[in-house]
Amino acid sequence: MERKNYKVTVKVNYILTMDHSQTSMQNAKADVKKIVENYLKDGKDLRTFFDNQKPQTLFKVEIIDNGKD
Repeated sequence: MERKNYKVTVKVNYILTMDHSQTSMQNAKADVKKIVENYLKDGKDLRTFFDNQKPQTLFKVEIIDNGKD
C-alpha cells in the first residue's frame, strides 16, 4: 500500500460555568473573559483552573492532497 499524508487536528474543549453579577450580559462576559485570559497569561496549568475535569476531545483527520490523482 502507498503511504498517504494526513493532517490530524485535535480540538480540546473545556466547559466552565461561572456565576457573576454585573449590570449587563456584555459586562459579565467581559469580566469573565478577563479572568480567564489573565489566568492563561500567567502560564498557570489549565487542569487546576478546570478542577482537573476531563475535556471533551474532538478529532478530525483529513487527507493532504499531494497533487497526485
